[in-house]
Amino acid sequence: MIVSTPPGQALVTRRAIAQVVRSGVLRPYGVVGLAGSGPWGALVRALGGGEPGVQVRLRGGVAVDVYLSIARGLPIAEVARQVEATVRYAVRRVVGVEIDRLQIHVVKVAEHPATERPLVALPRDAAAVSSTELAESGTDVA
Repeated sequence: MIVSTPPGQALVTRRAIAQVVRSGVLRPYGVVGLAGSGPWGALVRALGGGEPGVQVRLRGGVAVDVYLSIARGLPIAEVARQVEATVRYAVRRVVGVEIDRLQIHVVKVAEHPATERPLVALPRDAAAVSSTELAESGTDVA
């Protein structure tokens, strides 16, 4: 038996929207991660509980709540605006619907993984490096 469906219709699950939201949340600079993205978040995801840190409701429109960690030292409001713009764009582009309500909850301000330790080992004594050594290395000195 062949089941025909009307042309131009698609079914998008809440979980699919949550995955699109998650990928959009993690793109902007300054986002360290989603709340609940650690080992417990992996367990929740494995058990089919959805994306930790992202809640999507589809009654009366699309409503999304995002719980995230932001890197210390960055303007929280600006990072939140970037997350909002990125998430709205991603859902509009991938799913083809507008988000009616998007709430961003900053749960934690944390060290960004890239800033936890220096990439280059620096000498303990700043006087140990002379200006001629810097000039010879090609390093710009201001």
